[in-house]
Amino acid sequence: MVRHHHRALLCAALMIGSIAPAAAQQFSTIYTFPSYSGDWFPIGGLAMDNAGALYGTTQYGGIDQGIECDLCGTIYKLIPPGVGQTTWTYQLLHTFTNEPIQGYNEDGIRPVAPLTNFNNVFYGVASAGGDTSCGCGNIFSITPNGTYTILHVFDPFVPGQPTNQWPNGTTPIGGLLIDSNGMMYGTASSGGTGPWAPTIRRVRASSTK
Repeated sequence: MVRHHHRALLCAALMIGSIAPAAAQQFSTIYTFPSYSGDWFPIGGLAMDNAGALYGTTQYGGIDQGIECDLCGTIYKLIPPGVGQTTWTYQLLHTFTNEPIQGYNEDGIRPVAPLTNFNNVFYGVASAGGDTSCGCGNIFSITPNGTYTILHVFDPFVPGQPTNQWPNGTTPIGGLLIDSNGMMYGTASSGGTGPWAPTIRRVRASSTK
């Protein structure tokens, strides 16, 4: 069973097709992820910028103490072909790491949700990492040129509160919704009031908390 699962992962690829009647649909592969090396397993969906480039995340890849991390993840960009070209250009924008970054104990790791485009800046969540004492995940942003910023790290365990141990939730695995005012909405799959009570969280897109 495990062997068949991994074999399926080797076939991960991005496809493009038209929204048309079934008889007229034509699909083609625009990028194939490498097998068990670099960034692979693109489990989240895609987002698009104002120029038509595609953005997504992989669950595997990244950096751990200077070597490849199997379970950290990456953010990538695919630039559409120019005039007279047929090949999409792949660009690695960010490699997640479980090492210290931007004043935090570690970066977020294991992004499994699609990115969300707001004013041509992309927002997403990592389902783990962020704090070595918890590994509860984070919220981040990234620009088309690869500027990556951690916006929020989900809180670790709060001692002395057995019924409210992770007040702001942990392990965000769904995508973000952003309204016209830049307020982000998302869910945490665990934490909240009691160990099994998920939360709904909101944070402004320009915020750092």
